[in-house]
Amino acid sequence: MALIISLIIPILLLSVAHPATALSAQLHELIPGPGLPSLASLNLTTSDIINLPLPLPFGPTGQDPPQRGPRKDPQCGPEDAYTNVDSLVTCYKYIHRLGTEFCEFRLHEVKTLCRIGGVGVVGIGIGKEVERSYCSDVALGLLTVIDGCTRPDQSAAGFAAANGNGNIIVGGTRVDFVIHIKSMAAWG
Repeated sequence: MALIISLIIPILLLSVAHPATALSAQLHELIPGPGLPSLASLNLTTSDIINLPLPLPFGPTGQDPPQRGPRKDPQCGPEDAYTNVDSLVTCYKYIHRLGTEFCEFRLHEVKTLCRIGGVGVVGIGIGKEVERSYCSDVALGLLTVIDGCTRPDQSAAGFAAANGNGNIIVGGTRVDFVIHIKSMAAWG
């Protein structure tokens, strides 16, 4: 019996850690934010995005990109915003896949970039009237949150600047927390 258990536990651990078994992401459809390309227009499905390998954040050499702006550590939390990290990774893959397409944000606008299940990713412009960066740079802000704010229970939440543009803040949280942020922004 002990032999059977010792064989099953590693298999279960591998299946939980494998991205193809990210149940919370697989049970829901990825919904791009307003104005962003649909999965169909990219000839992709949610399953395709989930099963994509993680993109190299800094190109094929793995070297850090030239700094194009202030690099900021993520602000993790708040506690009631934590959500499934696998779904945040799925949104990261989608946003990063948009490459050099521009993601634009109006001043103080909380713009949804991606939703999947109960997870939401937003961008917020905090500089001038309109801020824009390559979507792949915005995705790197989300990756900063994923890398810096993931807890041992595989939940994450937080906010970080887009790569090279400290005037765009990217957040990954529960969807109901995103709604809370939007209602707060409406109050000015």
